[in-house]
Amino acid sequence: MNEKKYTLEDALNNRKSNNLSIMKLIAAILVIVSHSYTLTGSSQSDVLKTLTNNQESLGGLAVAVFFFSSGLLISRSIQKNYSFKGFFKARVKRIIPSLCIVIVFCTFVMGPILTTLPLFSYITNVQTWKYLLNIVLIPIHSLPGVFINAPYGSVVNGSLWTLPVEFCCYIIVFGLFHTKFLDKKRILLLSPLALLAFVLCNFTTIPLFVSLRNYIQPVLIYYVGVLAYVYRDCISIKNWYGILALILIILCFALGIGKLGMILFAPVLFIVVGFSKKQVSSRIGELGKYSYAIYLVAFPIQQCLVYIFANQMSPLVNSILSILVSFVFAKILLKTESVIFERREKI
Repeated sequence: MNEKKYTLEDALNNRKSNNLSIMKLIAAILVIVSHSYTLTGSSQSDVLKTLTNNQESLGGLAVAVFFFSSGLLISRSIQKNYSFKGFFKARVKRIIPSLCIVIVFCTFVMGPILTTLPLFSYITNVQTWKYLLNIVLIPIHSLPGVFINAPYGSVVNGSLWTLPVEFCCYIIVFGLFHTKFLDKKRILLLSPLALLAFVLCNFTTIPLFVSLRNYIQPVLIYYVGVLAYVYRDCISIKNWYGILALILIILCFALGIGKLGMILFAPVLFIVVGFSKKQVSSRIGELGKYSYAIYLVAFPIQQCLVYIFANQMSPLVNSILSILVSFVFAKILLKTESVIFERREKI
């Protein structure tokens, strides 16, 4: 007697994925490791970038995890919060409070301590106040006089570039839902457009598309996440699918088309690992709640450590210390968010 097929729909309906939560936490840690090389000015690259001949980094892999899981889960969420107000209120509540705390802290606590400018000059500098635009997802990378001698330059929080990209994806998916494109027939009509975007960004030298390359890749993986949700009842979860996907990814990197392999096959691996019947315990899965907070605080922490060690810091030491400190600050961040914003809601 054949065993009943276990599908992605079954996994989404049955329980929360503790594995996916831990995958996102690991992804946040991989971002730290990947950034440690550039932020310390190391001539080396992270292990994945070395193994793939600069086709992909640990940070790129982490972003793929974030965007695929977001595309999948946001597609599910939009069918529960299909009104404009309900959907975007939920998204803003998820992203903005923690972001707001981090930006304000960097601007008015970290900045005044680390800036090379006199305090009055720092406070009255228009660039200081422009940095607050990050709260509304307008990327501003530097604060006056902060990290100006760092190996990577005066970037305060380089990780924030993904947030406006992801929010644009929210808007696109919301539009697709209300134009009836989130069904099995119509969603595939976008595939030729996705393929064209990939080709233009990766196989041409047109300046506009070259400049969009780093942004298009996560958007396309987000689209695959949306596809996975739309076809959730057709996607079987079997361990050997994950093994085959891993082999195909390695083959793509060997052939020099690793970016294509990440879009086509990495999501299969994410599904098999994230939604397997074998899940880590809820206690372990609960640690995943720190992933977004760690992602927000890690980059400025890494820059601060480089500053403290006077630019004499190895990627390994930076990674280890940053991971430990980021966990502490992530816990403080979540507690602060809970106190400030939940209390405000009650009032």
